[in-house]
Amino acid sequence: MSLAEMNDPLSGSLCHELRKTSVAVMGAMSGEFGQWNLKPSEANLLKYVDANPGCTQSDIARAHRNNATNLVSLIARLERDQLLKRAPGDGRAIALSITEKGAAVLAKVDAGFQRLEDQLGSQLTPDQRRLVIDALRTICKAACHYDKS
Repeated sequence: MSLAEMNDPLSGSLCHELRKTSVAVMGAMSGEFGQWNLKPSEANLLKYVDANPGCTQSDIARAHRNNATNLVSLIARLERDQLLKRAPGDGRAIALSITEKGAAVLAKVDAGFQRLEDQLGSQLTPDQRRLVIDALRTICKAACHYDKS
């Protein structure tokens, strides 16, 4: 049976369409950032630390609704590749910042993000783009407060 002949029982489901879109976007991001040996999550982390020098692993986790322990391997890899550096922060906190090498890679990553934004949004008007972003933020907020009961 060809793909065109198959009935998709989930077509039009918000969760299903978001999942398909997420998989497609992550694939595009992997292709774009893979040329610098970065995963999408590492490229995002570089951008975040650059925009928030001195931030901590906990700061990043809160901002991205993530578990701080999930960031350990990402931070370690970026530090090993000399893209990020750690320094003592307040109390036990470790402050993160971009290295000189990290800034050079980040310039390429920024151009990659712009290419992705341009291509992915090329069929949207500015008003549609704003509506999509607002809708995604609303869905994210609802999912973060999802109650299974």
